[in-house]
Amino acid sequence: MKRILVLLISVLTVFACETEDSQKAENYNGTAVTYFTDGSAASYFVSQVSGPFDIQIGSTVLSNSARTYTVQVDPESTASEGVDFSLVNTSVTIPAGEYFGTVSIQGIFDGTTPDGSTLILRLVGDDAMVNNKFTVSIVQACPLEADFAGNYLIEELTAYVDGPTLETGTVVAVYEISEFQRGFMTANYPNYCSTPVEFVFELKCGDVLIPGAGNQSNCSCGGNLWFTNPTTPSTYQLDDDTYFEVTFTNDAFNDCSSPVQTTYSFTKQ
Repeated sequence: MKRILVLLISVLTVFACETEDSQKAENYNGTAVTYFTDGSAASYFVSQVSGPFDIQIGSTVLSNSARTYTVQVDPESTASEGVDFSLVNTSVTIPAGEYFGTVSIQGIFDGTTPDGSTLILRLVGDDAMVNNKFTVSIVQACPLEADFAGNYLIEELTAYVDGPTLETGTVVAVYEISEFQRGFMTANYPNYCSTPVEFVFELKCGDVLIPGAGNQSNCSCGGNLWFTNPTTPSTYQLDDDTYFEVTFTNDAFNDCSSPVQTTYSFTKQ
C-alpha cells in the first residue's frame, strides 16, 4: 500500500511540474527579451561559391506560440541590397516552444569588393530588444588554390632604409592565421633590433595587403614604427605559391623618416 501511495504522489508531482512549466511558458510574468546570440558583429567573406550567412537570434523565454520579427536594413549600412547582398528572409520566426530563429543573407560576389562594405541589420517586434543591431562586414574573397605556407626564403628587393627593414636572405616559416591571412616571425631593422616579431599580410583576390591598422615594429626610432598598406599592392596567383612578393609602406607615420615603399620576395623552399 505504501508503494502505491508513493507512486501516486510521484505521478501527481510530475504532472504539477509540467503544468506549472506550461503556464510559465504561456503566462510569463517578466519581460521577454530577444537578442542576437552571436554578439554584435561578424565578418562574411564572399566567394563565387559562398552559401548564405546565418545569424542566430534568441529569446530569454519559451512561448506556446510562434514569434515573428521583421528584419530591417539600417540606413547607415554601406552595403547595398541587390549589389553586395540579398536578404534570404525579410522576417525571422522563433517557433513555438523554442528559443532560437535564424536570419540569413546571401553575398553577391560580383558586387562585393576586397575592401568590404558594412551591413547593419535590426529586428522589429513586440518583445523588448537587447543588442538589437548586428553589423556584418561583407568582404569579397577569392579562395586560395595553394597553401601559401611553409618555409620561404625572403629577400628585400627595394633599396635599404638604413639597413634592411626585415630580415633578408633568410628562411622563415610562413603560417596560416586565417583563410586569407598569413604570418611569419622576423626581426625588424635587424641592424639594430634582433628580437623577432610577427609580421602579418593578407591575400585578397590577387592583391597582397597589410590587414587592420598594420604591423607595429618592436624597434623604435622616436616612436614605434608601423608597416601599413602599400601605395600599390603586390599581386599573386591564386594557384601558385612558389613565389610571390609583399609590398608595404615602411615607417608609415614618419616616426624615423619619410614613408617609403618596401618590397620583399618570398621563394618557397
